[in-house]
Amino acid sequence: MTIEAGTLPFIHAGSLGPIELPDDMAARIVQAIEAIVWETNLTGLNSIDFLLDDKAFSVLEINTRPSSTMALY
Repeated sequence: MTIEAGTLPFIHAGSLGPIELPDDMAARIVQAIEAIVWETNLTGLNSIDFLLDDKAFSVLEINTRPSSTMALY
């Protein structure tokens, strides 16, 4: 299936989940979340968007609302 959006190189075409992460990767993601929460005093129900590429991850954004993919979990 091909999805086109003009000249945009990447677009969101759906969500998958839940996925199994290796324990070390899950721990690194939790550490990143804890650091963000501590630094910003974030409270309540929030979500994190991140990219996972093999053994690396990048935090994209923190959303101060539940994730739209919450139903997957």
